[in-house]
Amino acid sequence: NSYLFFFSVNSLTFSQIGGALLSLIYFTLHVLYVVFNMTMNRLLNRHRPSPGYAFVKALTAIVILSVVIQGSFYLSSFSQTGRFDDSFLPPEKPEEHLKPSHVAFGLSGNNPGFFDEFEVALKSVLLNAPLDRNLSVHILADNDALTALNDLYNKTDLAKWVSRNQIQIQSYNVSSRLKDMESVIMHTWEPHFPEVKTLWQVSFHTMGTYFRLFAHWFLPATAEYVLYMDTDVTILANLGELWQMIEAKPDVLFHWGRGMCAGFLAMKVSRIDEIWALARKAPLAEIRKKGRNRGIDDQLIFIAVNETHPNEVNRLPDGYDLTHSLKWHSSNYPYHEVYPEAFMLHHNANGNSPLPYWNSSRIIQQHHDSWGLMEYYIHLPWTWARFFARSQLRYDTSGHSIDIVNNPI
Repeated sequence: NSYLFFFSVNSLTFSQIGGALLSLIYFTLHVLYVVFNMTMNRLLNRHRPSPGYAFVKALTAIVILSVVIQGSFYLSSFSQTGRFDDSFLPPEKPEEHLKPSHVAFGLSGNNPGFFDEFEVALKSVLLNAPLDRNLSVHILADNDALTALNDLYNKTDLAKWVSRNQIQIQSYNVSSRLKDMESVIMHTWEPHFPEVKTLWQVSFHTMGTYFRLFAHWFLPATAEYVLYMDTDVTILANLGELWQMIEAKPDVLFHWGRGMCAGFLAMKVSRIDEIWALARKAPLAEIRKKGRNRGIDDQLIFIAVNETHPNEVNRLPDGYDLTHSLKWHSSNYPYHEVYPEAFMLHHNANGNSPLPYWNSSRIIQQHHDSWGLMEYYIHLPWTWARFFARSQLRYDTSGHSIDIVNNPI
């Protein structure tokens, strides 16, 4: 009867590879069961049967039968669809001990070219969201930027985004704190640059370039680390990789590349005030001269801390510092061999042009096999991007709808 059952199930349920694999499993289990029976019968001939013998024998038969039935469903899926059906397994979930990743942008004004760049950067972040933890994107914006931001949400149908893990986008209206920010900045510059009477006397960018240094005023207390990105940065690889590096050096003030570019750096949120304090104590004027009279700007703050307290800064691999102005030289070519692990690309050559970087310079055309790869995200339609995100969902799950939150300050 057991042989008849074995062959009938096999002929009805399996074919080709799946049937062959299941046949082998059935045959092995049947042999083990026969051996078990023979062994127990021999023992019975010598000794009085144990009261639990019948129970053990029945339990063994049930276990073998359950394995056979479960195996039939599992391998039939493989033989028919080419993939194993794991729907009977508990659904895969994000690792509960892994804290969310946090990414921040600073937006000031409503320049269309600037927002075109931000749209591309945001798309690259969403498509490279961590596979094993949730993601929060924080957007620090003034009044004009918030209006343009809502228009961008509508244009891209961002509310339709569905992802493997939960993604939340939070925007913060920082307009009410702009005077406070300016006061902190000038308090830092005045002792070292007495000739500077107003912030706009030395600023080549909008106030938004300083928003990263005030992220701790707005981000929730649960945000332990935050990655700040300029709008002309494109992410190429999964953010989970970077977060492992950050958590391996959990106590440093910030993480950035050898080129010391503040357009891509991760900060410990609870220690941002310390960055300001250490910068005020540093010889800012000397550090500026050492840097060939570089600008008096937000980047000088980070460089000053790096120069005076290098043990408080973690250097990321070169693949996390692929800034065009630092890496474009022909001595670094071919770039994919010199920098085989490219995590991001930073255009940073747009200056004050009202146009997005792909329309205001020829860097993408000149470096088509490196920085030119940013075109993938530039031209990728949002409909396709949403499909790519859905293709990463866990088996037999509906995914997570994006959560968009506006936080008035």
